[in-house]
Amino acid sequence: MAIRLARKPDKKDLRILYELDLNARISVSELARRVGLSPQVTDYRVRALFNDGTIIGSMALLDTPRLGYFIFRIYMRLQNITQKKEARIVNYLKNHPLSVWVVSASGRWDIEALFTCRNPVHFSNVIKEIKADLGSHILDFNLSASVVNYHFTRSYLAEIERALSKYLFVGFEPELQHLDEKDIRILEILSKDARKSNVDIGKAVGLTYNGVKNRIRRLEGNGIIAGYRIFMDLSKIGRRYYKSLITLHNINEIIGKRMYEFCVNDPRITYLVEIMGEWDIELEAEVKNEEEFREIMLNFRSQFGQYIRDYEVLHVYKEHKMNYFPMAKEMLKQIKSSRN
Repeated sequence: MAIRLARKPDKKDLRILYELDLNARISVSELARRVGLSPQVTDYRVRALFNDGTIIGSMALLDTPRLGYFIFRIYMRLQNITQKKEARIVNYLKNHPLSVWVVSASGRWDIEALFTCRNPVHFSNVIKEIKADLGSHILDFNLSASVVNYHFTRSYLAEIERALSKYLFVGFEPELQHLDEKDIRILEILSKDARKSNVDIGKAVGLTYNGVKNRIRRLEGNGIIAGYRIFMDLSKIGRRYYKSLITLHNINEIIGKRMYEFCVNDPRITYLVEIMGEWDIELEAEVKNEEEFREIMLNFRSQFGQYIRDYEVLHVYKEHKMNYFPMAKEMLKQIKSSRN
C-alpha cells in the first residue's frame, strides 16, 4: 500500500525537502541526521512525500554545454485553442526528444519550452519542425538562448540564510567533455531518478558498484553533473511560481554582481537566468502569493530602476516536464554511428 501524508507538510517535511533539493542522492541515514529524526521515520516521510506527489521526481542537474548541447527556449502565445488542443500541444512538447522543461503560464505567453540543441542551426530545425506541426495554433512566439542559469538553494523551506556560494549553475563558455556509452547511460538514469542506487545503476549498465561510483565521481569532478535536485509540486507546500522577464540597459559587471547578490539575499528567489534574446535576465521565485512576488519586484526596481528598461511577469501554474538529459538517445546514436 502506498504511503501518503495525511496532512500538510510540517517543518520536518519541509526540512527534508530542503535537504533533498540540496542533494537528492543523500543517504537516508545522513538525511535523518540532518533533520533530527530516526532513519526509519525519515524514510517513511520521504516515501510519503513521493507517493502523495509533493515530490514529483529527482534528477541530476547537468551542465549540458560541456556535452556540446546548449539550452534554447521558445515562448508561445496560442490561438484557436481549446483545453483539449492545448493538452495535445503540451504532450507534443513533453514528448519531443530534445525538450528539457515544458510549462504552462498565464500572462503574455501561454507555454514555455526549453530544448537542448548543438547549435543555433540545430535549434532552427527544431523550431521549423514545431511550426510545421503546431503553427496553426501559434499566434506569436519568442526565441532565446540561455547564457547561464543560477539555481539557488530553496532556503525558504528550512528558514535559513543562504551563502553567496550556495548555488548551482548551468552555462558559461564550457570545456567540452567526451563520454562513452556507459557514461551516457548512467546520466540518462540519473536524469530520471537521481536516487537510484549504484547497485541498480550497475545492473542496468553492466558495471560493478565501484565502477558506477567511480564514473559518477568523475562526472561530478569534471562538472558535467552540477548537482542533484528534486522536482516538486509547489501547490502541495503552498507556493506559486512567478517569473519576471527583464530588459536591461547601461549594465556593467558591478551592477550585474549586485543583481546576483539581490537574488541570493531573498530566499524566495530560486533562479536567475541570463539569456540572449528580447530581454536580458529572468528572475524566478517561489512565493506564497502574487503579492509576495510584487513585493520582490518592487524591491528590485527600487534598487535597479535606472538599469531596467522594461519587464513583464508570468505565472507558471503548471510544470509538465523536467529532464536535463533528453538527448541521451541522440548521443548514443552518434557513438554507434561513429563505430561504423
